[in-house]
Amino acid sequence: MRHIKHTIQRHGVYYYNRRVPKKQQPNWGDLLRLRLSSDHTTAKQSALRIDIILDDLWKQGSNSVPIDFQKLLNRTQFEDSRVSTFARRYIEARGVKSKHIILATRLFTDLVGDRHVESITRSDAHAFVSELKSRHNCSATIKRRIGSLCAVFNYALIELEIEKRNPFSRIAVKEENHVTQRRRTFTEHELATGYKLAWNTRNPLYLLLPIMGETGCRISEIVGLRKQDVCLENRILKIQPHPTRRLKNETSCRNIALVGQAYDALTLMWKTSDTAFIFPKYVSENFSNLDYAQKNFNTWLKKTFDGRTSHCLRHTFRDRLRTVECPIELIDQIGGWRTINGSGTRYGSGYPMSVLRKYMERIAIPNDK
Repeated sequence: MRHIKHTIQRHGVYYYNRRVPKKQQPNWGDLLRLRLSSDHTTAKQSALRIDIILDDLWKQGSNSVPIDFQKLLNRTQFEDSRVSTFARRYIEARGVKSKHIILATRLFTDLVGDRHVESITRSDAHAFVSELKSRHNCSATIKRRIGSLCAVFNYALIELEIEKRNPFSRIAVKEENHVTQRRRTFTEHELATGYKLAWNTRNPLYLLLPIMGETGCRISEIVGLRKQDVCLENRILKIQPHPTRRLKNETSCRNIALVGQAYDALTLMWKTSDTAFIFPKYVSENFSNLDYAQKNFNTWLKKTFDGRTSHCLRHTFRDRLRTVECPIELIDQIGGWRTINGSGTRYGSGYPMSVLRKYMERIAIPNDK
């Protein structure tokens, strides 16, 4: 293990130890000594940080004023610079969804160990790619895992002030030769059949089908609804973030007209819930089981409709709006999709609720309970 410049080690603890130039001794004393850490990597990072600050201060000549380095280190020092630690710090700092980042971090640390960020090399990154390929992950999945780790390492290297290239930056992943299968959609008859099955069971999980089918919402947007998000009097559904459920992006935040069976199902759920949430089994003020709801709902859908999932409902909903010649900009507004029609589409407040309701009523499937 290489010696760290301007440090000494006593009883397993590293100390910063540096003589003060004569011009600075009237203000600083003749020797500067600070306790750093018992960890070699952390001590090295702290010593480098102090070197940079001292060199800059002492360039000012004899007028430089001493600062409390120990207090500064206590506020900024990362005692634990392991990959998993910075993955958690990144999630907290950025407020992003944790699922993909935690999974990518766990897969990586299971392979190479939960080591210090500084010790991770490009070879480790390539070994991770090879491991994912051996698991028969597709190129899209591998790129997603690399992207998650690249974001974590970008954050860690900046926070640790390490002058080092991100080992996950610009990793080349070869595309597969096979053509990706497009998502299958539902026919109107299949939707009507599914809605009837859901009403016969009165199971809150299965009643997600008519709600999602008639609104085009994502499953997390519906399962995470609070009562205050559902205006039964005006028949309006408000998709907005809250502490227990985030949204995918800014365009996901929107108001939708409640029509047909979506209105009927949400009315039933609203009245039967004795909490502030529409689906209290899966979401409350203190917990969120959105993944559990999605898994169970998709299991039922796949079994009942030949492998189709909840996201197929969004594809179907968009096709149904196309069929009634709904403007593309309005389709994007209803479904919370990012628009591709240029900056002009972001001007103004969008289409009024009456126009949304008109087109959504045109595609509504009658309730034959």
